[in-house]
Amino acid sequence: MWEREAAPGRVRFARSCAAAGPDVPLFLDEPVRAAEGDGALAEAWGRLLAGTAPVRVPAHAVQRVLIDLGTYVCAFPRLRFSGGAGAEVRIGWAESLFVGPGGWEKGNRDEIEGKFFRGLHDDALPDGGRGRLFEPLWFGVGRYVQLTVRTAGSPLAVEGFTLRETHYPIRWDYAFRTDERRWDEAQKPMRRTLEMCSHESYYDCPYYEQLMYAGDTRLEVLATYATTRDDRLPRKAMLLFDRSRAATGGGLTLSRVPSRRIQVIPPYSLHWIMMVHDYAWWRADPAFVRDRLDGLRTVLLAFHRDVGEDGLLRSP
Repeated sequence: MWEREAAPGRVRFARSCAAAGPDVPLFLDEPVRAAEGDGALAEAWGRLLAGTAPVRVPAHAVQRVLIDLGTYVCAFPRLRFSGGAGAEVRIGWAESLFVGPGGWEKGNRDEIEGKFFRGLHDDALPDGGRGRLFEPLWFGVGRYVQLTVRTAGSPLAVEGFTLRETHYPIRWDYAFRTDERRWDEAQKPMRRTLEMCSHESYYDCPYYEQLMYAGDTRLEVLATYATTRDDRLPRKAMLLFDRSRAATGGGLTLSRVPSRRIQVIPPYSLHWIMMVHDYAWWRADPAFVRDRLDGLRTVLLAFHRDVGEDGLLRSP
């Protein structure tokens, strides 16, 4: 996978609570209110992100820091710290803050005022040693990162926080230009979407399932053909769907691969056939297409068994 040091983002909000006990929730379920923010604390954490100065969190305190990365990122967070035995540090990720404490309304993703942070997270538990480095085994995803620190009887020195961005190494071999500026501007988020959804396999979405569904994948594969000569990821996708037929016992492909749960969405098997058809038109590789033909025939026969006397397809 392609990796690089990502831009650290900027602190949009910071707040502290003194004399916090273990009953104070680590993931503060409170809306962001600018009036409650601590400007000096935000500047201190901003210097940490810039790599110019550490942050010292006193004993028996909670600090909440909201970082806006400015773009969508898949990255491994790396947190360096010393001391703070018994403390907890939570690194949370979100695509956007939410309008209310429940539900899924996000509104304008640039806005944070009065909105709630909810998201996936990893927890670091300092043991009091010096020069510790915490990096989770899987990457985080989103635009916003929230750091929440709760100390016990010892202060914690946070000495660094960086992000190592990762995704499939897409090479942008082709350019697309029109006389309409809006189309050129639209390409930036389009390309970013393809990057974020391309890893060891394609993803339907990087934040939630992180699964390669046939319907989503066909569109991602077509976008890949139109932007790069590299077709290793499309071929891997078609091969995995082909091999997934062994798990269904009925000739159809799985709806998503790789996956530890069996799920069949019958029309998605037809999406896989269209994927192979697309490849035949976009790439001069008849041997790969020929190797898929047995699987294609098996899928079509599985559908044929469910055609009624009226010539219409019954639900498999």
